[in-house]
Amino acid sequence: MNVFKALIGAFIVGGIAAVIGQGLMVFWGGLLGPTIFVDLLSLVCLGLIGGLLVILGLYPKVEQFGGIGAGLTFGGFCAVVGSTFAAKKGETGSSGEAAKAAVSLVMYVIGTGVLLSFLVAVISWFVKGGAI
Repeated sequence: MNVFKALIGAFIVGGIAAVIGQGLMVFWGGLLGPTIFVDLLSLVCLGLIGGLLVILGLYPKVEQFGGIGAGLTFGGFCAVVGSTFAAKKGETGSSGEAAKAAVSLVMYVIGTGVLLSFLVAVISWFVKGGAI
């Protein structure tokens, strides 16, 4: 019976997330017209909602009820940054320290991504004989 309960929870939470995502697409589509930015802004907003749920301490409850239905829709980088913020705030009690930890994580990920992209470009340039 636990498997059935987990499936129902995932269906409900995933369905709610889908409705929210579709609502965001309709909102951004009405505001911007048909453009690729509608999809991008909708995904960013879903990520920000996930991060906000983590910071408010609601995400573990949603994830416990929805299982993979919550993990796939609201998870991702924004949720990790929110989790870092919440953990540091709980540890130190300071929003400033929590924000510093969250920004440090973002800068670390961006820096690592830029460095790896540069290395891949250099390797590609050598492999292809100077043509990218």
